[in-house]
Amino acid sequence: MSIGPKVRRMLGPIEAPVSSAYRSMFINIGELGKAIDAVPFGRRVLEVGVGDGMIASQIIERRPDVSVLGIDLAKNPGSLFEGDRGRVEFRTISTSDLLAERPVPFDAIVIADVLHHVPPSMRKALLNDVANLLSDDGVLLVKETVVVRSPGYWMGRFSDRWITGDRNVSFLREGDLKRLIADNVPNLVASGRSTIRPWKTNLLLVWRRGTH
Repeated sequence: MSIGPKVRRMLGPIEAPVSSAYRSMFINIGELGKAIDAVPFGRRVLEVGVGDGMIASQIIERRPDVSVLGIDLAKNPGSLFEGDRGRVEFRTISTSDLLAERPVPFDAIVIADVLHHVPPSMRKALLNDVANLLSDDGVLLVKETVVVRSPGYWMGRFSDRWITGDRNVSFLREGDLKRLIADNVPNLVASGRSTIRPWKTNLLLVWRRGTH
């Protein structure tokens, strides 16, 4: 077992503040929330790979008009979520199983620091699911830790491999990330790019579907 789960069990009720402090070494979650909030999108949001729910917390806090479905393959997704529980749902389910349920397409899909954990051979299938879950005029927001010359990149790589325990983590360069999205999610037009403090490795890319 990796170090991360062991430490979380030991922390108990103080897991949330300790996790927030640790994460702040890599990314300013508040700034990411502000960047997402600046993007216009509709009321139904899907977060793929929701993890502990801290990004969902930001979306719910900043956008009183939206509801969020957060999905993850891990058990107990959204464990650190804080906010209006009436506007959020967390499920342990894959994108393919969710798609099989034939949900109404989502107005926005958020994928934050997920793709580098997905084996390259499985990324196409995941993004094909995303393409079918996104509405015809929806917005796709992808935040990734990209390969750059930055202490933040090397810190994140070390954390993912040795703290989180994903020995097979595989990071993308910005150009490769853009091609991956373009090749697998059709009818998208790039509509935003920003880096999130404190490191330039934190890249948020935004695409809008059906805009010409």
